[in-house]
Amino acid sequence: MNWKQFLKPDWRKIVLTILLMILPTIFIKGITSILHSCPVGTINCPPLFDWESFVVMFTISLIITYLLSCLIVWIYDKVKK
Repeated sequence: MNWKQFLKPDWRKIVLTILLMILPTIFIKGITSILHSCPVGTINCPPLFDWESFVVMFTISLIITYLLSCLIVWIYDKVKK
């Protein structure tokens, strides 16, 4: 198996990537507390949500998760044979 075949998307890799991205967020508590605004009267309140950081972290997370799903599917295929 070469790299092109290893990284080629198929339905198993895509489904596994989506599951690996969604399942951890279900178990994390307190996400809404991150997105709340600053308390009244607070001076110099830092921004609570930065879109640029979110996009960068989401992209990195998606790449790592897809590579992990490729590895899991590859191991599954090796064990199956």
